[in-house]
Amino acid sequence: MNFTSRHCAPELMDQPGLDKHQHQQALDGLRRVNRISATSGIYWPFIETLATQSNGQPLSVLDVACGGGDVAVSLATRAKRSGINMKIDGCDISPVAVQHAEEQAALAEVDASFFQHDVLADHFPEGYDVLTCSLFLHHLNEADAIGLMQKMAAAAGHLVLIDDL
Repeated sequence: MNFTSRHCAPELMDQPGLDKHQHQQALDGLRRVNRISATSGIYWPFIETLATQSNGQPLSVLDVACGGGDVAVSLATRAKRSGINMKIDGCDISPVAVQHAEEQAALAEVDASFFQHDVLADHFPEGYDVLTCSLFLHHLNEADAIGLMQKMAAAAGHLVLIDDL
């Protein structure tokens, strides 16, 4: 096997025209993977430290390619429990994912907003202190992955956190 270059294989949720129900099932599977791998728990100490250094100023977080919003919702839940003033948004190219994420935030009763956005093709969102991205880069070819990380580094006010395969 050659490990000198990336070899991308499409996943179920990457398929164009995927049935909404199948897409939601894939997002639920992604939520389980993020929970098992403790993604929000990995991110949280860095975000919490930055928040405590901000002297009570609101911290803004954008979860890039947020999928079903589980990482954003978990971070918003942690902030709420800790009394940290944090505004968290998530963006994803998929309207199904954005709707799913909004529903998950409502169920968890947290302040998290989601919007549809293509981070590869559209102008990159700005004005966030922290940018997170989990389990998305492995979907991209090497040039797109590097380009996205460069966009994130340029746009982040303070911190970029990435968790991937």
